[in-house]
Amino acid sequence: DGHINGKIKISEHNGLYNFSGFQNIAEKMFKENHETSQICDFVLDVVFSFVLISVSKIRKVYGDLPVLMSGGVMSNGLLRKQLTDACTDIYFADPHYSSDNAMGTAWLSAAERGEFSAGK
Repeated sequence: DGHINGKIKISEHNGLYNFSGFQNIAEKMFKENHETSQICDFVLDVVFSFVLISVSKIRKVYGDLPVLMSGGVMSNGLLRKQLTDACTDIYFADPHYSSDNAMGTAWLSAAERGEFSAGK
């Protein structure tokens, strides 16, 4: 299975996030011969925490609107499941469309024009 706890504290200042500390931790874990699964858990937890924070901040500004996720990272099945469990009204492009962020933008634009409806 996998492990994501979403409890990583991510600092933000004026809409800017700094991930270098997390990169340093992951590199240190690698140099100290931590299990690959532990390093992956850590990195996925950072990504999951960041996405949760981002969705929360965006919804504070724009209201409780649906959110569309796409891109290579969002094709990760574990992240998709955890985000679906943690958030309401969150949708994902099919994984084969998530290898390129331009596809997600095109998909969203088509949905806005009413050419098709977004689905989970």
